Amino acid sequence: MCYTLPMHIEVDQSIRIDNTQKDTIIAFSNEISAAVRIPAPVKRKCLKILRSRGAGKRNIYLKLFSAALSILLRPYARQVNTITIDTEFSDKQSQQFIKTILLKNLRRSGSKLSVDDITFSSIGKKSRAHLKAYGVHKRKTDADYTAKMGKILELV
Repeated sequence: MCYTLPMHIEVDQSIRIDNTQKDTIIAFSNEISAAVRIPAPVKRKCLKILRSRGAGKRNIYLKLFSAALSILLRPYARQVNTITIDTEFSDKQSQQFIKTILLKNLRRSGSKLSVDDITFSSIGKKSRAHLKAYGVHKRKTDADYTAKMGKILELV
């Protein structure tokens, strides 16, 4: 099935990626929506492997978030022109790090996005992306994808 995705999407997460006791949900929305679930055990295993590879403490969660977001957005990479990510990561260095990994992964899927096409801003609790992430977190709706350890590690 082929979707015509509006060119701008918003992204939100429910349960921060650094909370390793609970699943994290990352969702996007505009006219259509999708969500990826990162199970807590998968997060813990990925973090253990990344630490063993020497990943820095500051960037380790950013890598995990970026890889999970890449899994979510890759099927739509050619259709999206702009992305607004909710401001869970407020400092410019973290935002640039996320953009770099996300762009690298989306370009492999044919995306033409540039650094300027990805912004960070508060999207609010009434955003459809927030409602999608929260709905999946509360198990009122299913995630479209469940992230696997191998796929996450491939994308960091």
